[in-house]
Amino acid sequence: MIASELEALSNELARAWRKIEVVHFNFVYNKLNFESCVHRVPLTETMGCVHASTATVAIMPEVDHFDICVDPKDIELRTTRSGPNVNKVETAVDLINKLGIRIFYTERSQLQNKERAFQLLRGKLYEIKLKEQQESIRNQRKMQVIIV
Repeated sequence: MIASELEALSNELARAWRKIEVVHFNFVYNKLNFESCVHRVPLTETMGCVHASTATVAIMPEVDHFDICVDPKDIELRTTRSGPNVNKVETAVDLINKLGIRIFYTERSQLQNKERAFQLLRGKLYEIKLKEQQESIRNQRKMQVIIV
């Protein structure tokens, strides 16, 4: 089992600590998943008094990065006349995704416009996937850590 500390913060005045660790082990998420809750941590003073503190534990699986693949069947590609040769060549590119994302790009060459429009579309789709993933993680944390 390999554990590495990602982040450790402490505030002595507020008596608050935050520690994030990554544990690499086979099936570690399945084994530690049920430890997600608020644990009671007894602290003992020098006088022998016991103070009850709590520690909130959230066990989250590490999320993989994802590649964005744009399926040409899901895209409507139109070209229109634009740029310095407005009367001769269709250089502007208009991409419309099935999700309703529309990207219109006008530069000097149609090939540059097409590449740039696809790059912007992949960026927008990546942002959407990232927001969905973050929302899923937020919901998992809320389900795991319930304040009693």
